[in-house]
Amino acid sequence: MEALSRMECLTLLREAMVGRVVFIDRALPAVLPAPFVVAGESVVFRTSRASPLARHPDEVVGFEADDMDGGCEWFVSAVGVANVVDGETARSAHLCLPWCDDKDSSCLVRVRLKVVRGHYIPMPNRPRELWPSPTPHTCDRTCPPVCAQE
Repeated sequence: MEALSRMECLTLLREAMVGRVVFIDRALPAVLPAPFVVAGESVVFRTSRASPLARHPDEVVGFEADDMDGGCEWFVSAVGVANVVDGETARSAHLCLPWCDDKDSSCLVRVRLKVVRGHYIPMPNRPRELWPSPTPHTCDRTCPPVCAQE
């Protein structure tokens, strides 16, 4: 495996559609899939207002995303602090999370990524030189800048 830079990791996260949030629920580890977007150096996703992630602000969580099928095998794992996004920030962020119709019973959670690590997984006949280099993200899934504000 070859380590990726923080910038490469964030670029690859922008290309992923679904990640996994790792958190503690009633003293046990829990993992949930989460469609997400990247906002600055944070990930933003929707969850139920009854979720442990919504009920316990300032929790340290893990986040992981990968691509093992796209010809560029990689994974990124991160650790950060999760908080519910409220007010105008949440209204703006709804624009970048179109896959959830039930905005009343859900809320947005932002994880400010503190530690970000990733690896490229060399595959036979696919050396790193043939792997596409990360490029600036231009996809419509880019979250409005307000989502990334402190």
